[in-house]
Amino acid sequence: MTILEVSKIINGKVNNCSLKKKIRNIKFDSKKVLKNDLFICIKGKNKDGHDYIKEAIKNGAVAVITSRKLDNIPNIEVKDTLSALKQLAFYKRNKFLGTVIAVTGSVGKTTTKEMLSNVLKTKYNVISNEGSKNNIYGLSETIFKLKKEDILLVEFGMNHTGEIEELSKICRPSISIITNIGSSHIGNLKSKRKIYKAKIEIIKGMNKGKLIVNNDDKYLRKTKLKNIKLIKVGFSGKDIKCNDYKILNDKTEFTVKINNKLENFTLNLPGKHFVNNALLVIATSLNMGIDITDIKSSLKKFVSYDRRYKIYRKNNIILIDDSYNSSYESLKANLKTLNDKSDKLLIVGDILELGKKSKKIHKKVGKLLDIPNSTTIVVGQNMSILKNKYKHFFNSEDVIKYLKTIDLKNKTILVKGSNKIGLDKVSDYIRCQFDIK
Repeated sequence: MTILEVSKIINGKVNNCSLKKKIRNIKFDSKKVLKNDLFICIKGKNKDGHDYIKEAIKNGAVAVITSRKLDNIPNIEVKDTLSALKQLAFYKRNKFLGTVIAVTGSVGKTTTKEMLSNVLKTKYNVISNEGSKNNIYGLSETIFKLKKEDILLVEFGMNHTGEIEELSKICRPSISIITNIGSSHIGNLKSKRKIYKAKIEIIKGMNKGKLIVNNDDKYLRKTKLKNIKLIKVGFSGKDIKCNDYKILNDKTEFTVKINNKLENFTLNLPGKHFVNNALLVIATSLNMGIDITDIKSSLKKFVSYDRRYKIYRKNNIILIDDSYNSSYESLKANLKTLNDKSDKLLIVGDILELGKKSKKIHKKVGKLLDIPNSTTIVVGQNMSILKNKYKHFFNSEDVIKYLKTIDLKNKTILVKGSNKIGLDKVSDYIRCQFDIK
């Protein structure tokens, strides 16, 4: 694109810059700006992109998109730079001729997206948003990178009603996936029914297409659509159904009936909830024409990544690092994967964004943690309501001090909590102590 083309898309005024100047890419992180990039000054809660204009120009920006009058700096002036970002993302997406697949849900959306990406790459050139960059910024950043890919695979996150609708209308997916409806963000949305309504906004940008849902979820099970084909998967799935599964140490084997034939799959992740993720991936992959042999092979090779149920083994220690995030549902699923006979150390942090439901849900967590052969440490302000039942600390630093006083050998250690609690430091300490790589 040129400066002139961009200015027309965002209805901006060009200052101190040639209209014919070509733009290499669009960035809103000044550190990532390269020669001939266009830098958008986004004002966030803590930082204002206007404060980084000099850095962007120094790094090679051809111009900046600004909501302020600037002297002697090539710029495109607009009323609202965030609106400009969205307009450019929408424009760039409309130029993309490939397939757009979107994933959302309360729990497991990133795992499902990454699992699906691995399978799709056996046949297609795929681009997806990195990790959990699932808001308007992560989505736009991914769209701006589009070149000659076949598939744009994106994850939609949200905190409030209307966010997923906006993302969907920008992306216009032809296939959408909803993993489940849980208690994440219930503090903002007040009820699971409202969370469901927020998640189902994923269809707002769809024109026909397919919606693939987890039929084991009581809210998703009741979904009815008119112009969009609904595909229901799960242990109670109507279109793709898991007939049987078994957990063997660090893996899960399961059987699915496809085209009246039983197919056997293996995941290098232990847990029934991971089977649900895989069923969504299988349904999507089959709809994208992926051969069943390639689906099986990719799922078997898939491994978790840092902080998301990442399993480490060293001698007689098993460390399960799930410190990236937490919810009542994901914690419950994780605890079900633990061997009752093993000696367990559970280090469990606050679940955030629960609002008025926080006390009630953390009390329920207290009951979940009451499992055989386990020692439990709870961490954070919300978890203090369990301090009479379990050892309690307010921060990870104090947890580490305590861990130095006890024997961690011959244990299965689960570390789980919302990201802001900082339990990744606890996992790092344990890995360092026992040289676990």
